Amino acid sequence: MSTISFTMTDDDVKPIKPPKRPRRRPKKPNPEVRARLIGAATELMSEHDPSEMRIDEVAERAGVSVGTFYLYFDGKDDLFTSLVVDQTARLRERLAKAPASGADNVLAAQQRLTAYLDFVDENRQGFLHFLRAGSLETTVGDLNTWAFSQHALDTRPAIDAVLADARVSEVERELVVQASLAVTQHLAGYWLHNEDRISRDDVQQFVTELTTAVIAHLVSR
Repeated sequence: MSTISFTMTDDDVKPIKPPKRPRRRPKKPNPEVRARLIGAATELMSEHDPSEMRIDEVAERAGVSVGTFYLYFDGKDDLFTSLVVDQTARLRERLAKAPASGADNVLAAQQRLTAYLDFVDENRQGFLHFLRAGSLETTVGDLNTWAFSQHALDTRPAIDAVLADARVSEVERELVVQASLAVTQHLAGYWLHNEDRISRDDVQQFVTELTTAVIAHLVSR
């Protein structure tokens, strides 16, 4: 059985673009200060366009000086990368806990999808900004692709369980994982942009039916 790990940190994922000003790291980093800065940025992202968020605004909301901000982050790109790493870990943990005890593969998949859409709903502005700005190049490659790959690690065991007895190639299994994640992510963003016409239930039902149809086709060959 695959083991899900959430140990990736923002020290492992860093923007490649050099900072505008050298960063002085604190001799004794305070996790509480970093958490306050992350929390302040998350709050501000939910209140207005994340692209307009200013460093002094984040520092003020967190109750620290701008100088203190630069002890923990190189700038906005570094902060955004840390936010994505933090939110990716939070979402992975939520998805791992979503299936009820004893749920079969189909029910577990539905419960994970519900948890995913719950998370998107709670972090609307941040999610949409991630879709727009997630192409930032980092030490682990494109940030959006990295986050996508983390969720693929968690999705693959569930897909393998459903296709356990099917004559499906390794490539096809991987494509099912990638397709299910891509459709879910894209349609979640489409829903948020078109709530006057598309409902969350529409998205959930379509993703469920599409994934079920693809898997049923592979199993019946």
